[in-house]
Formats: sequence, structure tokens, C-alpha cells
Amino acid sequence: MGPVGPRRTGVPVTRIAAWILLAVLVVWSFAVYGDLPTSVPVHFDALGRPDAWAERSLAGWLLLPGVGVVVLGVVGWARLRTRSKPESVNIPDKAAFLALPEPARERVLEELDGVLGWVELGTVALLFAIQVARLRAALGADTGTLLGVTLVTTLVASPVLVAVLLIRVQRAVTRERRRASEGRPSAQT
Repeated sequence: MGPVGPRRTGVPVTRIAAWILLAVLVVWSFAVYGDLPTSVPVHFDALGRPDAWAERSLAGWLLLPGVGVVVLGVVGWARLRTRSKPESVNIPDKAAFLALPEPARERVLEELDGVLGWVELGTVALLFAIQVARLRAALGADTGTLLGVTLVTTLVASPVLVAVLLIRVQRAVTRERRRASEGRPSAQT
């Protein structure tokens, strides 16, 4: 994004949406647990058909929501760590990033946060889709289309998000370096 517009502060909306979706996943998983048969799928083949089953257990059923909690927790921790230890962030042109004044580094990290929020939201959506497919398969419904669409979307979106992340962070570092070298205060992003 260019230097025009209000400066973003706080938590990206996508990160909030990811936590809300995760909460819905957890509540929904508890709510449907009683409807599960004694066996539930734990693995699917390439066509979205269940090919491994296990006895129903609350711990096994809550594994995917638990993975979501861990993923969002680790990303949140990393976000805080990059603020307190900017040298821990791994981004393009890291030396130039570290040479920026603290307010400029913070604006670069806001760009990073914006994209990571989409990664978090996509991860939780993927886990939710898999959990829905597990329920559908356990109840005897077809899961091929749901898992196929989920897999294709994930395979397409992942490299796109990585490219967007790299481009946006690189542009933010370049923009902040240019502003610093011109002796101008950085514009709000």
C-alpha cells in the first residue's frame, strides 16, 4: 500500500476475524460432538474420501481446533517478539529494515501484520473446512467436493500470500528508507 490513507494501528481486522472464526469452530465442535458415531475419519485420500478411521474421542475431535489455537498463539507471540526484538524478524533486506528508526520499523511491521492476518484467517478456515468434512464423512455424506475445493484454494492461495507478503514488506522497507534518506518524516500508511 502507498503512503496515502490513515495509519493502521492495533490488531488487523483479519486477525480478529481469525480468532472469532476459531471460537466458532471450538463451540461448533463441542456442539456436534454428541452427534458423532463411534468411528470418525482421521485421514482422507487425494480424492477427499476418508481412508483412516479412529474411535470417537473428545481429544481426537478437538485436535484441529487445538491446532488452530496453537497456530494463532504462536503467530501472536511472534508478532509481539518482533516488536521487542526487531532483529528476530526474517524479511527481505533485513539490514535496511534494522537500520530504520523505530517508528519506521513499526510501519514496516504493520505491513507484515496485515498479510499475516490473512494467513491466520486462511489457516483457521482450512481447519474449519476439514472439521466439517470429518463430520460429514462420519455421518456418511460425500466429502470429495468440499475437500477438493479446500485443497485447491489452499494450494493457490498459499504462494500468492507469500508473494504478497514479500512484495509489501519490501516496498515498505524501500519507502521508509527513501523517506529517511530524504530527511522527511514518514507518511502514515
